[in-house]
Parts: sequence; C-alpha cells; structure tokens
Amino acid sequence: MKNLLLMIMVALFCGTSLSAQWNPRHPGWTDSYKANGFCWCDTTFDHNLASKKVTINGTAYGVREICNELKKHPQYRAYRNGDAPYNDIQCGNGPANDAPDEAGCPGRTDLGSSGCQQKGPRWDMNWLKTRVRFGGNNGGNNGGNNTGGVVTFKGQSINKFISSENGGRSMTGNRNSAGAMEKFTVQSAGNGMVSIKGSNGKYVSHENGTKAMKCDRNGAGAWEKFTLVSQGGNVYAIKGSNGKYVSHENGGANGITCKRNSIGVWEKFIINGLNTNRSSGIEGTAKIQEGISIYPNPAPQGQFNITINSSKKVNSATIQILDISGKIVLSKDLGSLDSGVTPVSLDQIKNSITSGLYLVKINLDNKSNVKRISVK
Repeated sequence: MKNLLLMIMVALFCGTSLSAQWNPRHPGWTDSYKANGFCWCDTTFDHNLASKKVTINGTAYGVREICNELKKHPQYRAYRNGDAPYNDIQCGNGPANDAPDEAGCPGRTDLGSSGCQQKGPRWDMNWLKTRVRFGGNNGGNNGGNNTGGVVTFKGQSINKFISSENGGRSMTGNRNSAGAMEKFTVQSAGNGMVSIKGSNGKYVSHENGTKAMKCDRNGAGAWEKFTLVSQGGNVYAIKGSNGKYVSHENGGANGITCKRNSIGVWEKFIINGLNTNRSSGIEGTAKIQEGISIYPNPAPQGQFNITINSSKKVNSATIQILDISGKIVLSKDLGSLDSGVTPVSLDQIKNSITSGLYLVKINLDNKSNVKRISVK
C-alpha cells in the first residue's frame, strides 16, 4: 500500500512539474478551440503537425486533411472571442506536434500553466466516419450535407450527360451514358446554395463566367456555389453565384459555361438522384391524407402561402422549413387546428431564407408530409 501511495504521489508531482514549466499564451500557442460542443482546428500546422495521423475507419489520415473536412460540418464555425482555446490540434486530446510544449501542456492556452492538462471535446468522429473522403458510404445524413448520394446532370434538350472530364479539361455536355466522370454529389453551401463535387473529389467551378467550367477545385469558394432553380419535376436551371445560368452549349466541344442571363432550352438540366428527403429523417413517415397547398411555387423570396385543409380536428400541428441539407431554417408550432381550411402565416420567414430549394415539412398529430418549394 505504501508503495502504491508513493507511486501516485510521484506521478502527481511529475505531472504538476511538467505542466508548471510551461506558461501557454493565446493565441500564439493555440491550435484548436471548442465551439458548438465539438473541437475545431485553428492552426498553421507548425512543428511538423501536418504529418501527424489519426485513424478513421481503420485508415490513418493526415491532420490537415481532417481539419479541412471538418470545415464542412454543419455545426462548424470560425473561432470567436470567448471560445475555449487549446494547445494541441484536438482540444487537449492529441495528437501533438513535434514541439515539447504540446506533449507537456496540451490543454487550455488562456489559463496559464493551470490549464495545461485540461481537456475539451474531441472532433466529431462519428461524422468523420460517414464522409466519403474517409471511406464512409454517403457523406453523413445531416452532417454530410449530401442531398441524396450520387446524381447525374443531363442536358434536357440534347439528352446528353454532363462530364467532369476528371478535372483534366473543361467540363462537357456530350456523353451518351453516365460513367464515373458523369457522376457527382450535391452538397449544401448555405443560404439556399449548393456546391457540386465530381467523382474525382474536386468541386465544380463556374469560373465567374469568363471561361468554360472545370471540375478541379480542392474546396468550395464563391465560384463553386450554385442555386438550383426548379423548372418542374426533376428539371432545373443552375444559377452560379455570378448571377448567370449554366448552359450545356448544345454539347459543344468547347465545354459548358456559366454566362447566360436567362433560362433557355440550353440552360435546363435533368438532375437524377437528387433526393432532398434524405436528410432530417423524413423518409418513411406516414403521409397526410388532408389537403396541403403551397403557392406560388416557385415563389418570390419568402412570399409563399400555405393552407391546410383537414377533414377533422388536429390536436398538434407543426411546420418546419428546411434547406436542402436538412438544416431547420424555421420551426413553427401551430397548436391545435379545427377541421376545415386553415391558412398559415409565415411572415417571419422573409428574412430567414434566400433563393434556392427548400423543404416544407408539415406534421399533423402523428402524420407527416413533405413538399418542396423553390424560392426565386
């Protein structure tokens, strides 16, 4: 027993002494921070940190790659004053870079030596495991921002598929069938916009409309964001963040462009595989038999009307407006509804949404239905 107590005292002494020799400072020592319940990277990858590995789904991946992917998490945000900062890359949970202070003092950098051994949350490993980048199967339900797995884009007027050309040249619209280079994923980019990712792992860029589009970007910046404008059914126009529409250019060899001022026959695409019900647990819900009307559709920004026509009294009614990734933009409790027609006011949504595709999920007692609305 005495030996055990002695060992504990020695361990405590050594740990205290190791921490006491360091006096961390924020922001100079900070490599990560806590926000929204998870740990996020905020680092220059100094002292060989970029070479460190973390295992996801049985494979070791570099810290830089993981940090880049975490920026796509639906709860990610940049560091703000007041967030708890940490010395190592995962809020005190490692791995550490090659500097000796990280091994000895991986914790809080805003509390001096007393914060050296404090640990915060880890990265959202469950979300990371769902990412295609790390061997996941679908990009994650909510977190992955994937609207429904693999999609294809086909020029409606020419019946040809759009190809990424593997990023090696300008994208074209001349394929008779959909192989690997004609398959994409669509991800929410916020504010009703989406980014489009090719099977080569690169993002589609509209090149600000100055030249033919390419699928060769490592990340989604301003030029890699689009709005899907519903034309009815699975037909869409694709509007770039430059305010111009994508054209398949009649399948021409010079590639597709994003420079049209209006929607003509060359600017309409059939998008197959776009399943906006995937996120948010909408699939498999019981359908409402009562009549639900949403009009006009497409609608001017925030200016659409909803009416519910119920054949009997409803004890509990709610409405949710969700963006294409499944993120709730507005939730409204309607309480109980009498039988008959009930108009629903959504005046407060006018400042909450921009142009793009949204889902309207209506729950009446234990039954749900989902309708899609296009906001112009």
